[in-house]
Amino acid sequence: MPEKHPLHWLIAIAFALPFVAITPAFAASAPVSEKQLAPWIAPEAGRDSPCARIYDGFVRHIEASGNAVVTVDATADDGFDAKPQTLRLELAPPPPGKKIPGKPPRVLVRSVFPHEAVGKLAGARIQLTADAPGEITLQFFEDAKDNGSLVLHKTRTQSTYALVAGKNTITCLFTDGGLDAAKARKINAIGFLVSEKQLPLAFSLDHISLVFREESDARTYSSDLRSRRIQKLETMVGWLRERGAPLGGNSGAGIERLRNEALLWDAAHLVSLKEQHDYWQSLAQHAKISANDPLFAALATLEKTRLAELRQLETGNTSLSSAARRTRVNALQAQTDAWIDTLQKRLTPVQRRWTQRDDSLTFLRPDGQPYRMFAPYFFRAIYLPGTGKDQRAWDMHYLAALGFNGIRLPVIWAKLEPVRGQFDATYLEMLFQIMNEAERHGLGISIDLHWPYPDWFLRGKPGQEPVVKQVGAEKHNAWHWTEALLDCWDRLGQTLRDVPNIVAFEVPGNEIPLGRGAKGITAYPTLVEKWNAWLKTHYNNDRATLAAAWSQSTAPNAASHALQPGENWDDNTILPPGFQGDANADAAYAENPRFWDFILWAADLQEQLTGDIVAALRKSRPDATGVSQYIMGGNHLDRSPVPTNFQSLTTYVGPHVFPGTHYGMGGNQARKAAALTLKSYDSEQQMENGEARVRRHVELGLGFCPFAFSARGGGGMLMSDDDWYLKPEVAHLPRMADWIRTSWPAAPAPGTKRVAVIENTRQAAAPGVLNTLGDIFSVLRENEVHADLFESLRVIRDPALISGYDAVITDVSYADDRLLDVLKRHNKAPVLLYGRLDRDAYARSAATGHGPAATLARLGILFAPAATANILHAEADSLDLSGQWDWALVPSPSANSKNAPKYPPSIARWEPRHVPGFWGEATLLGSLKYSIGDAWHRKTVVIPKAWEGRKLRLEMGAVDDFDWVWFNGRRIGHTGEERSNWWTASREYNIPSDLIRWGAANEILVCVRNMADDGGIWKAPVQISGMAQTLLEWNPLSAAAPATPVALAPLATFLGKSALRPDARIAAELRLPDGQRVPALVFHHNWAWWVGNTAWQQGAPADEAVLKTFLGIIP
Repeated sequence: MPEKHPLHWLIAIAFALPFVAITPAFAASAPVSEKQLAPWIAPEAGRDSPCARIYDGFVRHIEASGNAVVTVDATADDGFDAKPQTLRLELAPPPPGKKIPGKPPRVLVRSVFPHEAVGKLAGARIQLTADAPGEITLQFFEDAKDNGSLVLHKTRTQSTYALVAGKNTITCLFTDGGLDAAKARKINAIGFLVSEKQLPLAFSLDHISLVFREESDARTYSSDLRSRRIQKLETMVGWLRERGAPLGGNSGAGIERLRNEALLWDAAHLVSLKEQHDYWQSLAQHAKISANDPLFAALATLEKTRLAELRQLETGNTSLSSAARRTRVNALQAQTDAWIDTLQKRLTPVQRRWTQRDDSLTFLRPDGQPYRMFAPYFFRAIYLPGTGKDQRAWDMHYLAALGFNGIRLPVIWAKLEPVRGQFDATYLEMLFQIMNEAERHGLGISIDLHWPYPDWFLRGKPGQEPVVKQVGAEKHNAWHWTEALLDCWDRLGQTLRDVPNIVAFEVPGNEIPLGRGAKGITAYPTLVEKWNAWLKTHYNNDRATLAAAWSQSTAPNAASHALQPGENWDDNTILPPGFQGDANADAAYAENPRFWDFILWAADLQEQLTGDIVAALRKSRPDATGVSQYIMGGNHLDRSPVPTNFQSLTTYVGPHVFPGTHYGMGGNQARKAAALTLKSYDSEQQMENGEARVRRHVELGLGFCPFAFSARGGGGMLMSDDDWYLKPEVAHLPRMADWIRTSWPAAPAPGTKRVAVIENTRQAAAPGVLNTLGDIFSVLRENEVHADLFESLRVIRDPALISGYDAVITDVSYADDRLLDVLKRHNKAPVLLYGRLDRDAYARSAATGHGPAATLARLGILFAPAATANILHAEADSLDLSGQWDWALVPSPSANSKNAPKYPPSIARWEPRHVPGFWGEATLLGSLKYSIGDAWHRKTVVIPKAWEGRKLRLEMGAVDDFDWVWFNGRRIGHTGEERSNWWTASREYNIPSDLIRWGAANEILVCVRNMADDGGIWKAPVQISGMAQTLLEWNPLSAAAPATPVALAPLATFLGKSALRPDARIAAELRLPDGQRVPALVFHHNWAWWVGNTAWQQGAPADEAVLKTFLGIIP
């Protein structure tokens, strides 16, 4: 599930909502004209899609209270069965003694109306078949959101109807209960309520028509629906062509294509059969079965038949009816199944097993071929069997036809182990069926132990229960009882030990936060105990050493940061950061020494647990491989006192665990993983308009799991609707499938310079701190340099990672002294350091003999020991722009990253929105559409007259996805897909002085283009900073290196020349407004330091010149 969408799809919503209008039982069906009707749920309409799940909107929203018993049978016409789909519901009161006190038994089955019809509807006509006479209540809702739990804001009206045994037709208008017309226009959802007195009741839902107020609206709706379906079939024709089934014009066009839709699905089935044939043929050949074996002759016959059938579809040279053609394709599937059965009996378990050798750079298929995970999140596994949502045979046919080579299989812990120590046999049987079908189609599996968690686990370890009630996203914190989690993994490994097509296990689990509620980890006694025990071990049981580490800050509240007299690790009373009276989280990042120890503890916790889980799995599966998910935190869902971004620890994992990414495709997370291994994949990412992101990720060599296949069609899903047509916005996936599966990165050309860029773990862990990596990889690429990215903490642990590189670049702001020691002792290549020199990782200052300058001086590098305590800083003022902005959305489902928006926008109405914040989507699945397109943000700000002459810069902590910025009508900046990690990258745009109205109002206009899921100016700071003008002057100054304006962030380090070692060389200086000059770029043997403390920017003359100069010293 997306980390940034917290609602669970299984959250039960309370029923105690006020009814605005209620009609007495029994209401009569209202008369309407047939021309006012348009079909909505219409299984008898002759649908050709074998994947259609037209009742999904209802079966996902069945809520029972009081332990009412619900039995669901959503019969499908899977495989083009002539029998129409039905939804049968059997509703019964709870068994004796099972009723929940205070909750009368009742069942509510509901769904939202199609959003295109909302506002035009007058009611609905329902046809159902009841087993016996009874009653049913229809409810209609306003402002319902189809987000997985169908949050209901207002129940507007309801009517109760008597049912006869057999067929019933109910026509219900919104105004029947006295609801006025204006409120009736807001109705957007329907529900079937069966209360305690109406139980038991059994019926099948056969058909629902929408009743429109106007006949013209009904005609328009039906026409538009038909047009959209034709467009979806056009998409299908396109991806079939890319997948080897070029049907050309033989599938017809327009209305004719609707008539020939079955032909498209037959073609998809034949493409799927090719995937099966190719996979199992390769395994047979790898097993060295003789080429003369009858097995291969039989397969050749099957493939010849498949090609003949496909050729007939391509040429249109067939006189067969659709039914006859389907019969032949299904027969070919049956013959293929029998052939696979025969081969499986001849292959040994080892010959079918996806083995993971430690000496292989990639995952391996059973035939020894390298494997990249290209595996959609298989949503059908999140449901219990018998709920009407089960997986079907055509699910795997469809996945294989689209070109996917795996599935991400969620194993829902609450369903797997509802009672501690007991796995549910029925749920396991379903999982085995899915895994078996996946293998038959050549699909590898990623095992994802997923929330929701069992109630017994959420209650906590006996004797150490959480001290606050866990709600929302906190329900998937698994760190508080790792013994139970480890035990589950151990037994799951035993259960799955013989499953041949498991590629990797996602450890420790999906989206596990460490404690992001208001109390942080203090809400969990076990975590507080672990924190204290770690401190005791880390400081070798020496309280004085810990006290010294935390007491040398020069911050105003340093006394509260220090180890307090009443804090003791033996009684678990030492508090983590966030409880020392810091003004806010930013103050803690800047000044609280406990923050670095908290990061170190979390890193060790993650390394230990991920390693322990894989060790447990290896008791049953000796070659088990883990792919990690980092600890969740630091985003807008994190409400802990000091939110921490644990993506900074992506690669800090245990033995036989490879770093995975999660919502990190193609960005810096992926770069860090790819620097270590190609056995990595992104476990979750929406795919709408994501071709550039996919290309960048695959070019790094990594795999990914598209989100998702499929809870329902709509926002975030691969499918556009409940008929399961592929979205046009994700059609790049089948088009790129062959390349995704087979393309691997080439080694750098001989002679290419290789640079290790080291991300500063402490700075990356602080969400409010500027990430200075910026465009560094783009600038290095311009200089024909191959660059890899590493985490500083991982380099400290494994110094050998950077051996063999020609140069190293890292931000030393708040650096851990150990990193500088590693670079001195374990590296001979040139090193470029940049950033602040006056604070170490514990926020200890140069005034107390700490910080990078002091450490480098002790190591004999760059700086003289006696002068490093006297450090000055660049000072700056800022104007906070957070708060209400004017906002307006221009939707564009086919948005791309290239075309700039037109300015000014022709928008009729603005509305207020808070910045920073998201607007693209707010819940798990949200509406059936994401808000894709351009959102304009407008703000008026007065620039102080006293600032005149300063260098001004607009700063935004992060924007998702792309942005264009205007100041007083002139465009001053843009960030697109050329920026790595564009959705989390900070923005800094210089504001030209000639545009500024000093002492007067100025207009800022930001266009944010959202390509998928969340969008917005979502991360602080959002501000204008004003700093006195500084110039970079090269030594010697020449026409080739003219003086260049430089924008620095506040607190940049200014050192006098006396602070340098005598043999250091000053390559460039800063000229300050008062005429003073300070070193800006300094070289000392193989070491260099650059004063810059902002993000590297492509196109910034100073940044490009500094990197070019440094790269020039590489031998």
